[in-house]
Amino acid sequence: MTLTLDQASKIVDGAQAYGREQGFDPLTVAVLDAGGHLVAFKRADGSGILRPEIAMGKAYGALGFGLDGRDLKEKNSTFLGAVAAASGGRMVPVPGGVLVRDDAGAIIGAVGISGDNSGNDELAAILAHAGEGEALEEAEIVRLFRARGEEVRMVADAANRLRQQVNGDTVSYVVTRNINYTNVCYFKCQFCAFSKGKLSENLRGRPYDLAPEEITRRVGEAWSRGGTEVCMQGGIHPDYTGETYLDILATVKQAVPGMHVHAFSPLEVYQGAHTLGIPLEEYLPRLKAAGLGSLPGTAAEVLDDAVRAVLCPDKINTAQWFEVMRAAHRAGLRTTSTIMFGHV
Repeated sequence: MTLTLDQASKIVDGAQAYGREQGFDPLTVAVLDAGGHLVAFKRADGSGILRPEIAMGKAYGALGFGLDGRDLKEKNSTFLGAVAAASGGRMVPVPGGVLVRDDAGAIIGAVGISGDNSGNDELAAILAHAGEGEALEEAEIVRLFRARGEEVRMVADAANRLRQQVNGDTVSYVVTRNINYTNVCYFKCQFCAFSKGKLSENLRGRPYDLAPEEITRRVGEAWSRGGTEVCMQGGIHPDYTGETYLDILATVKQAVPGMHVHAFSPLEVYQGAHTLGIPLEEYLPRLKAAGLGSLPGTAAEVLDDAVRAVLCPDKINTAQWFEVMRAAHRAGLRTTSTIMFGHV
């Protein structure tokens, strides 16, 4: 049995009427069928829809209250309990809404509850601290990574507010081309689906090491198509030295002097300096002088050595990654930072 339009309409009207009686100041009510599709939607002013073809996927929304987060959470709980009691058990409370069941107990629809996203006090507090520029504790960062469902929207909304404060509505972008100069690598990262080594000779295509002429061609092609940047990284080829990366920069700048080069992971920089037997404080200024414009924050994976011992035991450790980045900043290079999670 599916939720009929007549049932949906009665649920909408009843929810709004109950909200007004209790002084909840209802804003909007929406009803979803068992497949998560919106079948009824009604605002406080009476406008809305009652059409089964309007679909919202796994929609989460709908009885909103013009209250702060704490009151909203309390009022929602009261509303859910009252709806369940009034339906004689046919409407069963669930987190964020109530399930509507037929006489046989089958789920035929749902009334969703939503409003001010700050209803989750713990997450809201963490986001408030971050928005004020406070450094988050490890447990708070872990809590952000555990966000699911509506909580993800809370995090996204907080990020959007911060973006608005910092940059307004001006959006910038760069037209870039990725150029991976080699997929040969002697490291053994557990997650990698890119590199070619002894254990992957029959996987992921043939190994390659681009010639300078091919790098020149790709850089020129990118420029002719409106590109202003090349992002260049590759595997750690056993024959590469610090001079190899300097040569790659020279090739790019000779081909297109105005091209911005965003290149070389901290691992590549660390390995390059090591092969030349010079400190990072000497090598990074040489890279910059040769044309390096900024440094990608890859090879970070997860900056926790216990995790890295599983993921990439032979890669640079957390301290070495930071050593490269701090030296890059001292050399006047801007950097990014990346993270991969969910793989252990």
